[in-house]
Amino acid sequence: MSSRPYSVGQWLPSDKKVLDEWLANVIKEVKVKSKDKLELIFALHPPAEDEETAMGELQSTATLSATDKDLHLHAPVEDLKNAILSDPEINMFFHQMFWQQYTLPEGTKIPSWQLMIIIIDYIMTTAPKFNKTGLVGFPINVILNWPMATTAGFAAFLNDKVNRLFKNILNYWGSFLSSPDSCYVLSKDPRHGWFGEDAMEAMPNFAKEFKCNPLAEHYGYTSWDDFFTREFRDHPVPIRPVASPNDDYIVANACESAPFQISAAVKRGTSFG
Repeated sequence: MSSRPYSVGQWLPSDKKVLDEWLANVIKEVKVKSKDKLELIFALHPPAEDEETAMGELQSTATLSATDKDLHLHAPVEDLKNAILSDPEINMFFHQMFWQQYTLPEGTKIPSWQLMIIIIDYIMTTAPKFNKTGLVGFPINVILNWPMATTAGFAAFLNDKVNRLFKNILNYWGSFLSSPDSCYVLSKDPRHGWFGEDAMEAMPNFAKEFKCNPLAEHYGYTSWDDFFTREFRDHPVPIRPVASPNDDYIVANACESAPFQISAAVKRGTSFG
């Protein structure tokens, strides 16, 4: 177990157990809330033979009288599914990356691209909940964590089509996070609401530090994105001043992230990898 709460860049928890538990819980939710979609996609597009041992209990009981339109996937997720089915190169990548992930260390894994599609479709209308043990703010990173770390996964994300497809998915999710529908997590739920007991313990001076209205619904925020990009209140002394704004030799983080690497004597032509 890592002693650091977050991994490099501080966007995901560094404790693998947190990621495994989050993914396992999402898979359980999808099996219940998207049960019909899950059964249908397996009926329409059964796993390839080499995936069978990985499928376990995810065997389909759906009939074949339905079509892909009956999945009712969100548009960019539908586009990804269609690309996997119609583009030979992408099809190869997305089969192999899910097979190859089982050569990697033990952990919670999504056994097939079919399940991946339904999980991504599911999270298109979800917003990050507060979690004091480790916030997973970027679920697609966790969904792709294992398959993307394979040889096939590396090749897949060098493919321009694949990257455009996921860019469209992220933009679509971003639209949801900018909508009032995403406010459901801006609640006072004691464990997972952003104004609940656990969250307020982690942000004890929230109302004093940030522009908000504690008496209004959702503290006056109109969406998850509005909350996430909240502004500091005006103070005589800036709460978070920019270090040496006129010194070009000082690099300040653009957001609440962390440096990936610090190197000295870097040459003008040095490659970054």
